[in-house]
Amino acid sequence: MPDDVFGDPLPKELRPSGKRQLSDKEQRSQQRRIADCLDDPRLHEMAELLPPPASRGCPRQ
Repeated sequence: MPDDVFGDPLPKELRPSGKRQLSDKEQRSQQRRIADCLDDPRLHEMAELLPPPASRGCPRQ
């Protein structure tokens, strides 16, 4: 889309940056992310909606 359709674009130095830099305190370890997922009650609610194991076919092992 051409820039002149909606008027002049902002100069590059005034445009907001597309990336947000994370500081060290904002980053979580892999173990913390997994623990956060397991603590989420929605995960357990979704697990209850899964169908039971099939009684036919190959065992899951």
